[in-house]
Amino acid sequence: MAVIYRQNDRKKVTIGDTVFSLAPLTFAQKSKADSLMASKEVYADVMEGTIYIFQCSVKSIEGIEYSDGTRFEVEFEDGIVKRECIEEILGMPYWLTIMTTVLAGVNAFDTLPVNVTVEGKPVGKKPKSTKKTNKKS
Repeated sequence: MAVIYRQNDRKKVTIGDTVFSLAPLTFAQKSKADSLMASKEVYADVMEGTIYIFQCSVKSIEGIEYSDGTRFEVEFEDGIVKRECIEEILGMPYWLTIMTTVLAGVNAFDTLPVNVTVEGKPVGKKPKSTKKTNKKS
């Protein structure tokens, strides 16, 4: 049976010590993200589309603080995360994992990187072992 998510559904995704609460995108948000990504300026447009998806899907973030110890608070404008917040988050050491995770979206958690947990459970494919075994011939 197919599964759909309501707009008020939330998935908690943990990356390192940071917990993101994500919501599914609306059809209009998905369409806008697609149009942002579809252009001749491939890199810039893909980043803009990815940032837009991040702005729309993130509903809360826990576990981030500024260098002076002040707790980071997500700020919203017109129902989406402010661009300034996104720019600060992208300054984090694992920003690429964050963006990849959010881009995967609520409907595709099985494609998330291994070091990510959803609802407390590790997700993603396990890395292949790099140990060599001695096979007897």
